Amino acid sequence: MTYLSRLLTLVLLASTVSLAGCRKDAEVAEAPADTTILAPVAMTNTVVDVAMADDQFSTLVGLITSAGLDSTLRGVGPFTVFAPTNEAFAKLPAGTVDTLKLAKNRQMLTDILLYHVAPGNIKAADIATMATVSTAMPGGSIAVDATGASPMLTDATGKKATVVSADAVAANGTIHVIDTVLMPRQ
Repeated sequence: MTYLSRLLTLVLLASTVSLAGCRKDAEVAEAPADTTILAPVAMTNTVVDVAMADDQFSTLVGLITSAGLDSTLRGVGPFTVFAPTNEAFAKLPAGTVDTLKLAKNRQMLTDILLYHVAPGNIKAADIATMATVSTAMPGGSIAVDATGASPMLTDATGKKATVVSADAVAANGTIHVIDTVLMPRQ
């Protein structure tokens, strides 16, 4: 039963119970078993779930969890995630990932992660027509060069990442695998 039909059933039930309470000797109607609304149904197969199911994103998933963005990225979206692999994170200077996990660096980590997320469901065919992608990090954008065999993304610091695999479909968006961690201007 959909959320709207459950809500309608509850409203009708409430009015029936309310009317029954106005009559002397009236029987109280019983609610159908499936009308309890606890919360919206959790979305499955989200961008986070897809990343969690692939070992090459274990570092990314760990950082998303550390930043507390996992519940956001499990939301309705749609989201486009430019997902760096574990190998991409390994290219960073030694200790960077551990430093980003520290509580005092949470905002920096959040900014970096949101720099890899774009609102909307951007497919590879869309990327090929774009000059820039606006990211979820306020004021963030990534330059796009789609003239080669694989799109190249250039971050705010001039670092380039290649889209090595595109269009992994999730219930709330799309994931594009990239070979380098993108950095916003700090």
